[in-house]
Amino acid sequence: MTRSYFINEKGDEITFQLFPEHYVMGNVHSLLFNEPSKFVYQALEDTKVYVIDNESFQNVILQNPRFLDLNRMDFNNMPLKQAFRRVESFVLLSPEERYLKYMNDYPSVINRAPDKYIANVLGITPVSLSRIKGRITAKRLR
Repeated sequence: MTRSYFINEKGDEITFQLFPEHYVMGNVHSLLFNEPSKFVYQALEDTKVYVIDNESFQNVILQNPRFLDLNRMDFNNMPLKQAFRRVESFVLLSPEERYLKYMNDYPSVINRAPDKYIANVLGITPVSLSRIKGRITAKRLR
């Protein structure tokens, strides 16, 4: 499992995203706009990493027409789709609903990532996450 995070002006690490195993991850912003990443990427568990620089990546795309179609679909549309889903969840869902959705979408992450990282991803405090988990547990015990 890996995470992406940024460091705010106070020096706090804010987790943006957690990636379970078998996920292809990378800084799409850097690839699309050729700018340095604003994020730090950290392996939280043993991880196999493949690295490619932007120039080599562009050469692979140009030399493999079928990959160009995949690139357009995955690298251009998927991050945009994920961004819209995340914004929608913050607008349309309560913190508890966001947590339940995250549990459903990333069940392997919930039990392996520290709560402070999950809370950051959900846009809530670790204390709020603890309360939400308590309410969910209480409902299941009834």
